[in-house]
Amino acid sequence: MTRAEYQKRLRLICKEYTGEEKWRKLSDLETAYNAALMAKIRKLKSQTIVWHKYPDEKPKPSYEYEVNIPLIVVVEKDCPWTGTAYYNTESGNFWHGSSKVKDVLFWAYLPAPPEGAK
Repeated sequence: MTRAEYQKRLRLICKEYTGEEKWRKLSDLETAYNAALMAKIRKLKSQTIVWHKYPDEKPKPSYEYEVNIPLIVVVEKDCPWTGTAYYNTESGNFWHGSSKVKDVLFWAYLPAPPEGAK
């Protein structure tokens, strides 16, 4: 949305308020709009995937007794691939199915499922 479109929308909103008790100044609406945008930005940043270089950084359990941590991994072999794997905190190895995964370059925690997903 351009600044001109934004100001036009705010003027239309302001016209809806006719009584003194309901009137909001343009700057108050702008402040509320900016606060809503910042909240959306924070939400999007919390959903981004953060990659970690292995072995410089190793996955940490999200709770005390977690043994197998589900992750996204980038593996370099003859043919590099990206997929999911588990990191076993007891052995310090990555596992994909029943096979040990070697040559992990990067890993990332799985993102949270979308709101409303079952």
